[in-house]
Amino acid sequence: MPDVIELIEKDHREVEGLFAKFESTGDESVAAQICAELDRHTTGEERAVYPVIASDVPGGEKMV
Repeated sequence: MPDVIELIEKDHREVEGLFAKFESTGDESVAAQICAELDRHTTGEERAVYPVIASDVPGGEKMV
């Protein structure tokens, strides 16, 4: 099972690929997919990553 860092990095690479695709095609459906992926990704980070940073990293409350 991949760890959370691997999943975050995988998401980042996928969105980078979508940005490259959008830049070359200008396809509005790709832009919509980018927005959906970023929304999903941000929600996941806010639920799973930020609470751990806030509680386990010195100064984490300020960071998040």
